Amino acid sequence: MNAEAGIISAPSTENAAAASGTAVQWLKAAAHWERSTEDLVMAYRALERRIQDLDLAVQARNRALEASLQEREKLQELLVRILDGLPVGVVVWDLHGALMRVNLAAATFLGRAGMPVGQSVAESLAGSVPERIVGQILETVGAGGSCNIEHCVSYPQALGKRWIRFHGVPLTDGTGEQLGGLLALEDLTEVKAMEEEIARRQRLAAMGEMAASIAHEVRNPLGSVHLFASLMCEEESPEKRRRMMEQVQGAISSVDRLLSNLLTFARPLRPRKQTLNPMALLRECVEFMEPLAKQKGIELRVYSCGPNTCVSADPELLKQALLNLLLNSFQAMPSGGMVRAWVLGEQVESGANKREKDGFVEIKLEDTGVGVPPEVLPRVFDPFFTTRPDGSGLGLSLVHNILRCHGGSVWVESEQGKGTTVRLKIPGRPDEQIQE
Repeated sequence: MNAEAGIISAPSTENAAAASGTAVQWLKAAAHWERSTEDLVMAYRALERRIQDLDLAVQARNRALEASLQEREKLQELLVRILDGLPVGVVVWDLHGALMRVNLAAATFLGRAGMPVGQSVAESLAGSVPERIVGQILETVGAGGSCNIEHCVSYPQALGKRWIRFHGVPLTDGTGEQLGGLLALEDLTEVKAMEEEIARRQRLAAMGEMAASIAHEVRNPLGSVHLFASLMCEEESPEKRRRMMEQVQGAISSVDRLLSNLLTFARPLRPRKQTLNPMALLRECVEFMEPLAKQKGIELRVYSCGPNTCVSADPELLKQALLNLLLNSFQAMPSGGMVRAWVLGEQVESGANKREKDGFVEIKLEDTGVGVPPEVLPRVFDPFFTTRPDGSGLGLSLVHNILRCHGGSVWVESEQGKGTTVRLKIPGRPDEQIQE
């Protein structure tokens, strides 16, 4: 039995050892599982914390976005209120010509209660704005340009006829890329009415000045005529009667010159142009004024600079302009002085010693008279404006009108106490040179 028992006990020991090894493995596995579980729990908790952090970040981002959207909505609402509060109409469209924004003033100007976003801007403006103007605005703005058009538009009875300025410009982003167009509509009706009222008052003032000037100019020679006529009735000497008759004729000639100037000023000037030698015409005028110049102690000098180019002008009108200028210079030199005149040919001064052609002949008159005060200089071409008690105020105004109807120009430079320079520019005939 013992032998058997010994034989039997050996397996029991092996089984015990195996069981013990299995238990150890199970213990190790359990410990590993426990560690893994703890790691998973920690990772889960870390993930939870990360998710919470992300959730908080998302919530903060959402709050910021919501605040930004609210701010943008407030700004957009403010912009809409500003646009609707403007007295100027504003119409905005995209590159496809679809409306993006129309403020209340524009809707009123266009006579539309509602102008839905996305509608064609051409269709929206049609009926309220002439088709020609709409086409011009869209074409110009579409090409990247701007336009400024004034037009009288007929509206329903509430508005009637209104003067509207249409100002179209391209709409661009910060890089200059075009996004669409913008049209501003400005009501100029009151401005036009004020301009007309100002013009009417200016006409009335000019008529008053004209009436006073004519009455003064006519009264003086008529008084002379009346005086000499009375004296002639009492005078028996033929020689004295002849001299009195000459005085009467001079007074009548003075009235005739005044009426001639008035007629020239009042009627539309239609110059009968012909090819003229400006130097010959200037010399003719100077010779005509020479006796009066000697009587007043005034020296006259004439110069020619550059090629003597012909001009295209009415000889009588141009002569009248030159004589008026010479007479003005004489009146500015009561104690004598000098008048110098130049014909500068088909050229103008453009530098110290440099001259270049511009298609005009320049006639320059320079005197050593009293000069024109700076505050008076801007008004020297106004009709019936004069600083002389015996002046009609028509001389320089007639000169201005004569030069303008010839396509030329006139301007005055003056320094008080030193003299005045008048420059006339007349269209030249460069194909015709005077052979002297």
